[in-house]
Amino acid sequence: MPEDPLEEVLARARRSAPEVELPRDVFRRYLDERVPHGGTLADLRTDDLYLACACSRGDALALKRLQQAWTQSIAPALLRMDRSGVLADETRQQLWQKLFTRDGDGARITEYAGRGSLLSWLRIAAVRTALNQRRKDRTHPVEESTGLDALASPGADLELDYIQVRYRNEFRLAFRAAVDSLTPRQRSLLRFQVIDGLTVDELGKVYRVHRATAARWVAEARETLLTETSRRISGKLGLKPAEFESMMNLMQSRLDVSLTGFLREK
Repeated sequence: MPEDPLEEVLARARRSAPEVELPRDVFRRYLDERVPHGGTLADLRTDDLYLACACSRGDALALKRLQQAWTQSIAPALLRMDRSGVLADETRQQLWQKLFTRDGDGARITEYAGRGSLLSWLRIAAVRTALNQRRKDRTHPVEESTGLDALASPGADLELDYIQVRYRNEFRLAFRAAVDSLTPRQRSLLRFQVIDGLTVDELGKVYRVHRATAARWVAEARETLLTETSRRISGKLGLKPAEFESMMNLMQSRLDVSLTGFLREK
């Protein structure tokens, strides 16, 4: 008889989380429900599904392992959004309540399908929860200083410094309009990359496309931002061509910083 592929999958999963014990039959049913039509176990992140399944059953050691991953990889990103730590704590409480509390439909951690990594899936959920919380809670306002105000930092070129300060508001308005002109997918891609820290490989898994496609989408979104900003402001400032080019080059070099404040508002 051919060897049951589940045996190797189960052994590998148990090695990845030796403190977590999950009955074989429970894990088999969990996997069977998530294998894509026409697919195989090789299409799934089975180690992560093992941990997710245990968490859905309230396994204390599995939940502890996921909490450790949260502390090491996700909490630091939330602290960059709010250094006080309040937002990170509120986000974790909300997300843990949503993912691990059993209701009529079961714990929502079961919605993780194993296509990409569990940590990336959790990171995306955390960032979305945090952004929603900031929009609702006026005690955590979005700071414009994290956006295009970064263009006004002093440098070696005093004339360029003057242009940065003199036309900062005009560039902010043009950049905001350019962000608004992006498609929902383009905004989501940039949010996942800039705020959430997802790699091109992870973005490909989120959208179920090849990493090259995800990379092209991100490059197109960034190019659209710069092109739209330039189009909306070109000719309005009375700058010499060399001055305008220097300003746009500076903006391009600090694009991620500029994007952070505006994407948090979306």
